[in-house]
Amino acid sequence: MPNQIISSRAAMTMGGTGVNDAMWVVQRSWRDYVEQMNTAGLLALSSSRASDQAQLARAGDALIVTCEGCHQQFKPSIPTEGYRKRH
Repeated sequence: MPNQIISSRAAMTMGGTGVNDAMWVVQRSWRDYVEQMNTAGLLALSSSRASDQAQLARAGDALIVTCEGCHQQFKPSIPTEGYRKRH
């Protein structure tokens, strides 16, 4: 999954066909969320390769915060599934 998160960075900075996509992708906060997601994905990848469970948990926490923050600002009608820390 970290590879998918990392590889989605380019697509997320270009936007899609949604009504608001062109407006969102030029906003600084959108780009900040994309960078935060990418950074957390890179951390998850390196953590999984190193079998570092504590660091992988931190990467997961960072992804949750990033995803929820972005959804709250840009697409509150789409739920983030309510994932929470379990550790």
